[in-house]
Amino acid sequence: MFIRRMIGGLVALAAIPLGAQETTSPPTFFESVEVDVVNIEVFVADKDGRPVHGLTKDDFELVVDGAPQGIEYFYAESRPRAVPAPVRRGETSAAPRVPDFQPLPEDATPPEQRLHVIFYLDNLNLRPGHRKRAVTMIRRFLDERLGPDDLVSIVSMNRTPFVHTDFTNDRRLLNRILDEVDETAIKDFSGEAQLRTIYNLIAETRTSGARRSEAQGRREANRGFIVADLKAYAENQYMNGRISLSGIARIVQSLAGVPGRKALVHVSSGIETRPGEAAYIDFSRNSAGIFEGSLFSYERDIGHFDLMDEFQELGKLTNAGRVTYYAVDADPNHRSLALSAEMQGSLDGGTVPVFAQSVEESNLREPIELAAKLSGGKRIQLTTTRGDELNPVLDDFDSFYSLGFSTEPGAAVQTFRIQVQVKPRGLLVRHRESFTNKPRDTKSVETTRAALLFNSVANPLGLSVELGSAVDRKDGNRVLPVLVKIPLEGLVLLPKGEVAGAQLTLFVSTWGADGDLRPIQKIPFHLAIPNDKLEGLSGESAAYELPLVVRDGDLRAAITVRDDNGVNESVLTVDLARHAKG
Repeated sequence: MFIRRMIGGLVALAAIPLGAQETTSPPTFFESVEVDVVNIEVFVADKDGRPVHGLTKDDFELVVDGAPQGIEYFYAESRPRAVPAPVRRGETSAAPRVPDFQPLPEDATPPEQRLHVIFYLDNLNLRPGHRKRAVTMIRRFLDERLGPDDLVSIVSMNRTPFVHTDFTNDRRLLNRILDEVDETAIKDFSGEAQLRTIYNLIAETRTSGARRSEAQGRREANRGFIVADLKAYAENQYMNGRISLSGIARIVQSLAGVPGRKALVHVSSGIETRPGEAAYIDFSRNSAGIFEGSLFSYERDIGHFDLMDEFQELGKLTNAGRVTYYAVDADPNHRSLALSAEMQGSLDGGTVPVFAQSVEESNLREPIELAAKLSGGKRIQLTTTRGDELNPVLDDFDSFYSLGFSTEPGAAVQTFRIQVQVKPRGLLVRHRESFTNKPRDTKSVETTRAALLFNSVANPLGLSVELGSAVDRKDGNRVLPVLVKIPLEGLVLLPKGEVAGAQLTLFVSTWGADGDLRPIQKIPFHLAIPNDKLEGLSGESAAYELPLVVRDGDLRAAITVRDDNGVNESVLTVDLARHAKG
């Protein structure tokens, strides 16, 4: 085990020279200014929705918070559409249907424009039949449109989001995951059964004429059942919606630390913004008097089950994380299963269930369209007859423009509105509606989260780690000593009297099998090197020992080291599932 000394529960930093080699010239001292490059993805289409290619920087005008902003960096990508390979009868889904791509060419997409796609299968709000159609859609993308340097991860949502794989372009692995997704998905869709029961009971209250008096007792009993069922349905769907949107938010916050372009494709059968509202309207128009006696009040009983705030927050998070959000509604019938033909009764000549269905479709469609629009994305409705509904999303992946400008990190999180216009007339433009300027600590936390969930790592500082032997604690957890080695020659050293100093900050956290990210620990670290030692830094490192607390089920640790005097930051991960047992 490594020797360590503790200060307030944290490991104190000790500069330990490691492996000194030849003496070289002393380092250059300088102060650096960190500059962020903000890239705005812009999608341009003609009046028929087809991507427009060949535009230049001079064709765009960029406005930030009402003021013109110069475009310092410009990038355009237009990929030729792949030709689908034939599918042989009996071919298994785990095998790729097109040849594997060769190594990236020299003119490959630059790292800051590399595409990362999350397919988020929302099993809480995705019926089994719809999930099968969605999986077929995802396979089509993998087989026909996955570029050689595109990366994909698959996340499924039951009660917590489960990340099935780090970002990869291994088709075999991704297809094998899709084979497994259905086995672990929630099969219970009691909410659909509840809604069907409610509409059946409402339909029975629509008797008229001589039958009205004969069925009066049954109608009154049905109304009591309807009130109870509506309350239960609204609360159940509201909680499912909140859990789903919270899971998406967690993934988006982790994606914020992934470099490059990010797209989250949310696949569901729809999330009702105001669950139960449509059935309430249908019920209220057929139950005059029951609401006058305060037996049932929309505002009191179900009106507070409203997810609009959560959808708006999702739009803000996707903007702040540079994530384009696409909502795929896998229900081809717009929930008409619950409002089937046999339920389409009438009262005084009005087809109330049809009206209620319109309200329900609006509840399912409008908020999620808003969240998608805020990020520059789209809502896509799958159908039973076509197989090309995802083409607008795939076109976005294949054809876009990136407008970049530089900004300095602020002391606090700031959000700025964005407007982009193209000079050629008659073209349609989509882009995220704002960007968020973040302090360095916020970005370092995002980098750590991205490493935990997606193993998104980068190591410009040349860090390395050594692991000691794990030791049991009385509380059932284990302590794993981790020695972080930081090469001195890559740090920015500032002179101060008889020493030169480096200011570092470490961020450390772990991720468990339960899907939870442990709180991220921030550890400042000052390194002082005597001036007479500066000429021999090549090959030497400072060492920081971190006693990492590992809980049962922890899968991965992420360690981020930031050079506060410079602009570099490294993040590495440790596979705890393999090492924590010592």
